[in-house]
Amino acid sequence: LFYSAEGVAFFDLLGRLEGVPTEPDEGTALRTVLLQWTNFLFEFSAAARGAPEEIKKMPSDIRRDVEELGKALAPDVLAGALQNVKGQEWRPLLRNLAEVPRLPDIVQSATVWENVFPDNVQKATGITQEEGKARILEFLRSKGFKEAGFWSEADMAEAKRTIADDPQLSRVFGRVGEIWGEINTTLQQTMLPALLLPLLVIAVCLCAFVGPQLSGGGGGDPSVPAPEQLKTMPLYKLAK
Repeated sequence: LFYSAEGVAFFDLLGRLEGVPTEPDEGTALRTVLLQWTNFLFEFSAAARGAPEEIKKMPSDIRRDVEELGKALAPDVLAGALQNVKGQEWRPLLRNLAEVPRLPDIVQSATVWENVFPDNVQKATGITQEEGKARILEFLRSKGFKEAGFWSEADMAEAKRTIADDPQLSRVFGRVGEIWGEINTTLQQTMLPALLLPLLVIAVCLCAFVGPQLSGGGGGDPSVPAPEQLKTMPLYKLAK
């Protein structure tokens, strides 16, 4: 995952995004992207569980994307990935995502790439919008991404050691951990059920290595909007 050509390019991109500061929140470009892609999956998950008549109103291409990606975001699988429940974990969700044949195509068509890689980010990272997009999509197509959902406990332990020994990976995963904590706080404040907040589509395999655990209340309404901080700069295109 980390040492394949696709993995090296992808994690190098994340590391460069982490090095680009943003204002006025004093965050980084990586923080913005991770928050936005969390909302990206939240929207797809909620849309896929919407009323059938509403789904039928969607344009045919968007309806197809929602239906195909929605299968990977089933509530029980999401709950197992996001809740600290014995016998349930993140790998089934990652396997489901890897089994969506058109996952890279859905991400490509639904993402507003101009907002992911605006001019200032391209200049600061030295990576053009087209190159950055290619790195992300090639990672999603890679063998490493598709196999990560089948990792053994020994594989997980080795991955943790790799992250700890690599300064760039440590910074990237440190940012993922911060976002994880923000999501946890949001869940507690809004009482959103954990199953309504999908993992990051691009960094879904990263989240397994982060310590903080999510917790959520029961019940909930799938129409509850995501936190305002997740919606300041839309990175996705999804008609409801």
